[in-house]
Amino acid sequence: MEGVRRRLAARLCLCLAALLPALRARALDPRHEYRTLLTPHFRIHFPDGGYRFALRAARALEEAHRLLVPHLGHVPWRPTEVVLTDDTDSANGSATATFRPLIRGFMAPPEATSSLGHYDDFVWLLMLHEYVHILHLDTTSDLPWLGNQIFGHVFAPNGVQPLWVVEGLATYYESRLTGGGRNDSPFVDMFLRAQVAEGGLWNADRISTASPVQWPGGHGRYFYGGRLLAEITARHGPAAPFRMSHDYGGRALPYAVNVSTAAALGEPMQPLFEAWRDAETQRHRRTLDEIEAAGIVEGRRLTHLGREVHAPRWLDRAHLLFYADDGVRAPGLFALSLAGAKPSEPRRIHLHYAGGRFDVARGIAVYQAVETVDRHQSHADLWAVDVAPGRGEVVQAEVDLGQGPMRVKVR
Repeated sequence: MEGVRRRLAARLCLCLAALLPALRARALDPRHEYRTLLTPHFRIHFPDGGYRFALRAARALEEAHRLLVPHLGHVPWRPTEVVLTDDTDSANGSATATFRPLIRGFMAPPEATSSLGHYDDFVWLLMLHEYVHILHLDTTSDLPWLGNQIFGHVFAPNGVQPLWVVEGLATYYESRLTGGGRNDSPFVDMFLRAQVAEGGLWNADRISTASPVQWPGGHGRYFYGGRLLAEITARHGPAAPFRMSHDYGGRALPYAVNVSTAAALGEPMQPLFEAWRDAETQRHRRTLDEIEAAGIVEGRRLTHLGREVHAPRWLDRAHLLFYADDGVRAPGLFALSLAGAKPSEPRRIHLHYAGGRFDVARGIAVYQAVETVDRHQSHADLWAVDVAPGRGEVVQAEVDLGQGPMRVKVR
């Protein structure tokens, strides 16, 4: 009986082991053939047609390694794996140092109107940002380092810092080492200035626990964190990120950010944050005073939806179309009437539209939307919807947007 159990257990283990390669292969679209570009510090995996992009990424990553290693004082224990994908028209990336250093980068550039739109070379900005994460999260010493030698690379103390520290460090280097980045972005200036005007900048607890419903949702950790790290380096010198990263990376007990920052810089994080918030508030208050002194021209408020409301277009003289996402209801294309003494309540007329560019002609709205094609891909296409009052149907149409006729087809 015992022998039967052992044989069954062995067969079960073999079956589970046989499944592992198939499970790992599902991470990427199996229809693509991937190739690998080797550099001294990176293994860059890219799909068919992505060789030129991979070359740009390779140059950017090696330059990031050259510049960042002296700043952060760490070299990863093995070459960093970089996986480039062209399965979406959205711009983003991610990085992890658990088990092995890994960067994933989407090959699509950001839109100019997004918070990522302030760059001189988006490949350089993307690779620099993600490699900061690799160097930061892979930094360990003392007991965490010993644990990684025994159990594999499973301990990353810097990864449990507040996200406004983790993302703030990478955002700081965006503008420190490139010609763009969110720290120098007018979009971020606008956001922080509006917060000062409407009640004040958030405290550290609010950033750490902000609900996705509250604007700016996850963007706050980048907007606040990047500017905070710039203030810290201005006060304590360019070696401050190095000292903070190495102190926290050697601590076995997480979350004691104030204790670690005090040990690294001689000053806890809380007073550093409050000093930055006061200075940032004063800077934006001066700008607001200048705007008020020049004379404020206020318009007529038409909606009270909050969070994201943008891209207004006239349907006719009495109806206005716009995109809205209040974080509670499903976002989409809304319409309101201005025919009465007061604006009507906004009415959602279409759910598919997700906030890209659009225009209207002859009662047809033409817009760009990113749609999931299958489990691996999402791509942007042009869509048309009948937005005449009382309608909201996706159609096929030929639309003249003032630059000649354009046929828009729905797949």
